[in-house]
Amino acid sequence: MDYRFLSDRFHEMRAQQINQHGRAVNSTDKQVSEIVLQASLKAIQHVQAGTRATRMQAVPLGTGLGKSSSAYALIAAFAMGDMSFSAAYVVPTIKMAEEAQAGIEALTGEGCTALWSSLHKHKGVDRKKAFDELGHVPTRVVDKRTLGAQRIVIVTHKQLEQELESGKAEGVLHYLSQPRSIVFIDEHPDLLQQAQVTTGDVEGLHASLARHAPGHPWLPVLAQAGYYMACLTQSSSGQRYTPAVLVAPEAACTFDDETGVSLWDMTDPEASEGMRLGEQAKLRQVVDFLRAAAQGRAFYSRKEHRFFAYTLHLGTDYPGFVLLDATSELAGLVTLHPDVSMVPVVHVNYERLEVLRMDMPDKFRKVREALKVAADRAEYGLYIRESVLANTQAGDDVLVVVHKDVLTDGAIISASGNPENPTDWEGRKVNTQHWGAGVGSNQFRKKTHVFMFGSFYQPGSATIAQAHGWSGKALSIERLALAESVPIAGGLYSPRGDYRQVQEGNVLKWIKQLAMRGNARNVNGEGKCGAMKLFLTLELGMLLPNMQRLFPGAAPAPLPAALPAYLAAAPQQAKQGRQALVDMVMHSKLSCISAESIEANTGIRRDLLSRECKALPSLHLLGWSLKAAGDIGKAGRMKYLVNDARFMQEVLLAA
Repeated sequence: MDYRFLSDRFHEMRAQQINQHGRAVNSTDKQVSEIVLQASLKAIQHVQAGTRATRMQAVPLGTGLGKSSSAYALIAAFAMGDMSFSAAYVVPTIKMAEEAQAGIEALTGEGCTALWSSLHKHKGVDRKKAFDELGHVPTRVVDKRTLGAQRIVIVTHKQLEQELESGKAEGVLHYLSQPRSIVFIDEHPDLLQQAQVTTGDVEGLHASLARHAPGHPWLPVLAQAGYYMACLTQSSSGQRYTPAVLVAPEAACTFDDETGVSLWDMTDPEASEGMRLGEQAKLRQVVDFLRAAAQGRAFYSRKEHRFFAYTLHLGTDYPGFVLLDATSELAGLVTLHPDVSMVPVVHVNYERLEVLRMDMPDKFRKVREALKVAADRAEYGLYIRESVLANTQAGDDVLVVVHKDVLTDGAIISASGNPENPTDWEGRKVNTQHWGAGVGSNQFRKKTHVFMFGSFYQPGSATIAQAHGWSGKALSIERLALAESVPIAGGLYSPRGDYRQVQEGNVLKWIKQLAMRGNARNVNGEGKCGAMKLFLTLELGMLLPNMQRLFPGAAPAPLPAALPAYLAAAPQQAKQGRQALVDMVMHSKLSCISAESIEANTGIRRDLLSRECKALPSLHLLGWSLKAAGDIGKAGRMKYLVNDARFMQEVLLAA
């Protein structure tokens, strides 16, 4: 069926949604609606045609543009216009699932959707957990076994991941045993399963299996895998990461057959149920690892002395996924997959976002190390608090993002997660959130000041697993050599090739995701974000080249934030070299700085200035270039660092 005939009905429902919020449809709304409509029509066509060339349409529309609302309207319009239409809407959290249900049923009427989650199942709901998480105990409950008979279902990422992993039809991808017309995924799900084990873990499974099922066909393969793993771990030479070929090709399917294996029976019968479940999960991870290793998806890390394996659960034939994720392109994962199509989109204009950079003391750059020492932990908490106070005023609404350990270890007082009940920091209304949390949340959308301390770097092993899992490229010695971090511009270390794209993309994704919890997520009719100040400690070597990818329309370079009062008052140790030069130009209000002045303040000799400037691409990104005296109308042979915009402004004013 050609669903284009329902396009007018869809746009009518979008207008109805927008009018309910007290405003008229604008040009940005129309553009966003059309992008979601066309991506959805293409996904539906792929399902109808049974295509195998594309799995997913990725729609990286910015936060606050209305992509989720557009999906609600499309589901409502198509469901009411054609009784054969079916859809699933998949979200990260149960709370967001309830928001999606309310959004769809505001257009269709109550009772047209089925929401299933661990807090909406028809029996055995944990009432306390429900009240703590949702503020109420759901009264509309669903028998999971009936999902496949419901036209419009709403589930969490976890349920989708379980269905894709098991390969069983559990109602997310199918309606009445037929593929659903479309499946929307709100925010990027974790479709990559990762497993990590040691040689001892594999040897432990072998010993347990030998006791419970002597002669089982897994035993010789386990013994062989354990032997190869021991050889790798005992080798002291070689690069940091290396492929782990542990199972012979002829035995690759061994672990697909679990006949005669009961992992539960292998656990300690005298232990508590909780302990046994933990043991069972550990054994399951070993089996998952070996299953992936048998397919050539395992590697060894000499740094961590562990083995890692990965499996991407996107191997289904279902081609009707539409991913709604503002950072899908930025994160760089789906762009690696040959069966994911990136949809061109309109971007939010961030000209009303003011980005400032805080100069993080070196001792706090490795947060976990700093938190191990009580004195450093207390000082880090002081740095965070005083940085906020130095850059805000009483009455300001503030969100502070830190690593989770900072909150749990008491470096700072963890402010309420409820913006209606903020913590008072000398008149500032402060809430805290930790890295990795809060994706998709609207609760902080009134925050006008967002502070982000540190960055969210993932381990190198996770970067490798994601790069190979999503790209499908085989592991090899040559490729894994690129996973070793090497120095790059600005004093940063980074892997190369796809690994750099994944590592950097992960950092940028979380910067963008959590920055957009604040007022900048409120986009007006002209496509411009709400006014907000964003304070970052992200290294300039990563921030400057990616400013326009992160925040199109914002100033190309961040402004320097005010120092905490106790640091500003303390005698500062003079910086030298390249870092001192970057600091100098960031804080300077001059149009040009002489090589003589640079040498006096940074220690960089005049005859080496050209070389040092070439090694600092951030200078160009900050708007500075090295010029001879004659090029700017000065006498002599001195060289000058010139802020081109300021210099041209002075020339124009002089004329």
